[in-house]
Amino acid sequence: MEAKQRLSLDAKIALAVFVAVFAVYFFSLCPTIYPGPSAEAVCDVKGIGVIPPTAHPIWLILGRLFGHVSSNTAYVLNLLSALFGAGTIALLYAVLSQFSHIRTAEEEARYQTHPYLGQVVALSGALLVAFCYPFWEGSVLAGSDTLNTFFLVF
Repeated sequence: MEAKQRLSLDAKIALAVFVAVFAVYFFSLCPTIYPGPSAEAVCDVKGIGVIPPTAHPIWLILGRLFGHVSSNTAYVLNLLSALFGAGTIALLYAVLSQFSHIRTAEEEARYQTHPYLGQVVALSGALLVAFCYPFWEGSVLAGSDTLNTFFLVF
């Protein structure tokens, strides 16, 4: 498979992964404030109370920008976390699929594997991360966890 076709296929699969994972996160999204760190994150964005020094400033700025979209700030912030969670998984797929293409022509001839094996393995790895409980929980509740993982993968 040519590199140009492979890149196009990887981009289409990454977009499909983003849409599918975001749809699942959207339908399992917490509609209001969830007790715990999520409630503290919503209060930080609304400016209620003292913002701790460990708060993520970029997430607070994005939260304040997107918090004005709706009167239900908690839902919008949960949606923001879901967007970054789905973006993280799409980027993770792209990174994993690129790792599977690092082979010379000699290795390609020696190891005759299925041409789409790299995409299947990358997709499996990305979806395993997307639907493991800790990542899923962080993606449907307000907080900077998914923004941190997005920057980590990016």
